[in-house]
Amino acid sequence: FQFNHVGGGTKTRRPIALQMQYRAECEEPRCFLFEGGRERQVGLQELKAYIEAENSRLEAEGAFEAEELIVRMDYKYCPNLSIIDTPGLLDFDSAAQSTAPSAATNARAV
Repeated sequence: FQFNHVGGGTKTRRPIALQMQYRAECEEPRCFLFEGGRERQVGLQELKAYIEAENSRLEAEGAFEAEELIVRMDYKYCPNLSIIDTPGLLDFDSAAQSTAPSAATNARAV
């Protein structure tokens, strides 16, 4: 299942900390969003809409935000794992591209 905003250009404008937890009883993913110091359960579609709205808001402002969106997901078919989706930088200085690989190019190679 896809929960985050994908597509051409920089779509992630705010880090997303995804805390996946194995729960044998969860046949369907259960999603939780941390807001204002509290956790609330949200549906997968609501989570996707929230993330897309945040990214669209920041894109309209031409901005990025350092504060993470924290998401917990309980599911029978996932390991105990934490992943942080950080904003990607796709625009490079053309001069730097022609003389040396950029940091983003090196990161993609890893």
